[in-house]
Amino acid sequence: MRAIEIISEVEEETLWLNSISWNPAFDFLSEPSEDIYSQKDREPFDD
Repeated sequence: MRAIEIISEVEEETLWLNSISWNPAFDFLSEPSEDIYSQKDREPFDD
């Protein structure tokens, strides 16, 4: 018999967010030059 671990979507998203927040490959996102949008832009993002 095999045991299958079921991860809820919330747990999966939390795991993914935690893993990218500690990954040095995404450090560039903290640079001020990457912060190109402000509240005065007021353009909604609808994808």
